[in-house]
Amino acid sequence: MMHRIPIVICSIVLLMPAIGYAIESLGFERTDQLGEVEVRLYERHLLASVDVNSSFKDAGNAAFRPLFRYISGRNADEQEIAMTAPVIQSASRKDDAAWTVSFVMPASLLKTGAPRPNTERVEIVERSEQLLAALPYSGSWRVGLFEEHKKELIQEVERSPYSICGEVMWARHNAPFTPWFLKKNEVLVPVCRE
Repeated sequence: MMHRIPIVICSIVLLMPAIGYAIESLGFERTDQLGEVEVRLYERHLLASVDVNSSFKDAGNAAFRPLFRYISGRNADEQEIAMTAPVIQSASRKDDAAWTVSFVMPASLLKTGAPRPNTERVEIVERSEQLLAALPYSGSWRVGLFEEHKKELIQEVERSPYSICGEVMWARHNAPFTPWFLKKNEVLVPVCRE
């Protein structure tokens, strides 16, 4: 009996990545490679976004409740919406907020439209097809790790034929309970080719 417990725990940990990747992810086509950085053409998509006045570290937690309520059916249509990946965090454009945290909506909602939120805190935003440079990395959600990869991404783009033409974003692909060594993260930035 004692030997079975570690086996069960190991099995659950090993299955977590498979469970995490069973959900729909934002679609893209890789168009170029710059060292470790991928240049990707992302599909048109919808975001449910919340602005929060919080630290980088706490922004996801601060935005989670209104976003989760929205996808759980607390919207004008009382429609439940499937969770997708990634969760995107970027600097807010509003004066009273530090960060914007967004859930990507399932692609099927592009045809039918996303349900209207019941609260002004949640905003539905449509993003057109977009060229982004992406630097994937694994590990914890520490701000230092994000900053390290952000710097690496910017340096790689600056050495390339592309130029940065937008704000840096942070994409998280896993649930918070995923062990740090299994977490898939990405730093993203819009790029243009002259």
